[in-house]
Amino acid sequence: MKNFYTSNKSKAIHNINYFNWEQILDKIYVKVVDPSIICYGIICNSEKQSNSDIYGHTSEYLIHRFHKNIDKSHHKIIASLQKIVFDNIFKQYLSIDYEKRSDFYHIEKKYGIGLEILVYPLVGKDNKKGMILVDFEKSKQEDLDKIVDSIFKFIDQ
Repeated sequence: MKNFYTSNKSKAIHNINYFNWEQILDKIYVKVVDPSIICYGIICNSEKQSNSDIYGHTSEYLIHRFHKNIDKSHHKIIASLQKIVFDNIFKQYLSIDYEKRSDFYHIEKKYGIGLEILVYPLVGKDNKKGMILVDFEKSKQEDLDKIVDSIFKFIDQ
């Protein structure tokens, strides 16, 4: 996992310490992932108990919210991501001094995902974790800034 990019345009939000974690992830999907042409989706370690559950609970499985137009081969690769790899990404992320953290991290194929991607980590209460997955090859600075800005605008309201 390599530091890749930190936005200078706005303050990035990675800690979502609210009691509406699942609702926030749904909003990120609708406002950030779905309109983007470079996002693959969101992976998290939490799930809703019901449709009205806005907080969710941690799961022993990874929960995927894929972009509606994701390429089938990328879908298959991301769906096969093992929880141990997900947990290792967060172990590394959380071990980085807060002031030295980036907004996006480059995860190489050899890391165990089978695809070069960028991840935007999200951390919540009660050990909840998620990450927005972004196409490494298609991403440009302005696209990454747009993702950071979009998240900041609706979470900071």
